[in-house]
Amino acid sequence: MDESVCPECGVNSASTPVTVSCVESGRVPVVRAPGKRHQGELYGTIFRVEWGTLVGTALGAVLGIGATLAGEHLRWRRTVRDSRLQDRRTMYADCLVTLRRAHEAMRLAADEAYSDPQTRAAKIRQAFQASGCDEAREWLVLTAATGVSEAVDASYHSLRQVREILASGCMVTSDEYHAARQAHGDATRAARTVLRQDLATLEF
Repeated sequence: MDESVCPECGVNSASTPVTVSCVESGRVPVVRAPGKRHQGELYGTIFRVEWGTLVGTALGAVLGIGATLAGEHLRWRRTVRDSRLQDRRTMYADCLVTLRRAHEAMRLAADEAYSDPQTRAAKIRQAFQASGCDEAREWLVLTAATGVSEAVDASYHSLRQVREILASGCMVTSDEYHAARQAHGDATRAARTVLRQDLATLEF
């Protein structure tokens, strides 16, 4: 058989300047120059097509993996941020609630009737100690930022002053108690402002 004739399409390459042959898999056109062997050109074209496909597939896989890793990193950062925000919000709320409960417990103890001032003072101090505000304050001081610790410390020490005023024999209707209560209220409101500002830094 004449080598210039394509065994698949029957085109004579010797008499045709440019020929187009077909492949068994579906008549893929292959342009070839006159005088070249048809089978070599066909394999070279298929090789170039397969090589380009492999490069494109590999590049797409790399880009896909990179996008997946970037998305996972962003989700991890959001999860950590949300967890820190929730933990800090709970800690701040627990501390403020504990201080308020300690104040209320001391007021109730101060309003009771006692046989002597020493027993009354002991009950007021016991109410303060049993409230857990010492532990709440220490936990916050150890874990929170300096500004937050100072603000909560101011509220805590003002509450201790309320305790000393009541334990000294002053009633909840006295001017001394009202002054100490006002100072504690001011310190606590200032602490709330600092705590809100600190929480706001974690929300973004």
